[in-house]
Amino acid sequence: MNYQYNQYPQQFQQNPQQYRPPQNTNYNINKASPVQEETPEPLELEVIITKVKPTLSKSSLNIYITNLTKLYKFVNNTYDNDIENLDFIYNIEKINKFLEDKALKTKANYLNNILTLYKYIIEIENKQDPKIHKLYFDMEKKKQAYNYEIKQNTIKREHSKQKQEKIIDMKDFLKFLKKLKDDNFQAFVMFFLLYHFPYRNEISTLKIITLENYKENYNTKEKRQSKPKEDRNIIFRDTKKDIIYIIRNDYKTYKTYGEITTEISKEKYHKLYKYLEVWIQRRGTNDYLFTKKDGKSDEPFDGAGLSAYLGYHSRKYLDIKLTTASIFKIVVANFKGDPATMLEFIEEKGEQRGTNTNTLINFYVYKKNSTLEYSEEDDE
Repeated sequence: MNYQYNQYPQQFQQNPQQYRPPQNTNYNINKASPVQEETPEPLELEVIITKVKPTLSKSSLNIYITNLTKLYKFVNNTYDNDIENLDFIYNIEKINKFLEDKALKTKANYLNNILTLYKYIIEIENKQDPKIHKLYFDMEKKKQAYNYEIKQNTIKREHSKQKQEKIIDMKDFLKFLKKLKDDNFQAFVMFFLLYHFPYRNEISTLKIITLENYKENYNTKEKRQSKPKEDRNIIFRDTKKDIIYIIRNDYKTYKTYGEITTEISKEKYHKLYKYLEVWIQRRGTNDYLFTKKDGKSDEPFDGAGLSAYLGYHSRKYLDIKLTTASIFKIVVANFKGDPATMLEFIEEKGEQRGTNTNTLINFYVYKKNSTLEYSEEDDE
């Protein structure tokens, strides 16, 4: 049967919209009444996490929420930031897909976040489902494996950095000195002096003078600082006091720190004093402490020559080329003591070298300690 529009009641013809059902309304056919769709309330993720980890800081809590929200959106293929339920943490296939291209540390962090939700379900909701317990166990094992790999990678980087910075164990360095002593006495004395005092390349310009010469020509700072460049770094013995003095007025940071005097007493530095005394006697006065051809020449080293000399003798026994700076790094890296004692040690070495303490911490301390802080400006 076909109906024409004009066959409908007059009211429908005048206003047909009033006879149409409301949009987006579902009808229960049995009861012929509308059923309203209910949107589930989003989970309070902050509450869930803090129940498992009540001491978590606000910043860490925000990271947890951000990470878990990203994961939820990926697993459910949604742009909605509101997490409706925890079903997404059961979807291991998609979780693995989400993590596959991420860095190792990031993966470990995400697993830790997910484990927190597993723990909530197991401990807070007291759910005894074997599936969730297995998921927790498997993911905990995977997280531990990631953390182990991270630790091994860190160790490898540390070893690589040690090799790059020529950091060796002190036992190996002392064994090297022992071999060098029998092979080349000048090189041994040079390395042994650098082992005790963090000099730079000015060690090659130390000039031996007599005590009498000192008293006559070097007994005031004005006299010492007015000397020619080649006579501004001196070494001499006071046999009555059993002290060897090294006075430097020509070194890299001289304009900042001025004259630096080092006292090497027989009492405090017995072995160093003894070896220096022997070498000074061999060299004679009015001569440089260290010279080319293993002390057989009167010509001192220049900077490049000294570096080559140190590198040659260290590589011969250690397979690495040491410099004045790397020797100092070895000494600092092998220092034993608490942070306060370490800081005192570094301050002392800074005074001896003519270097700001903060510079030493930033550039010469291999294993930095966060408690080692200094506020002065760097000088080099």
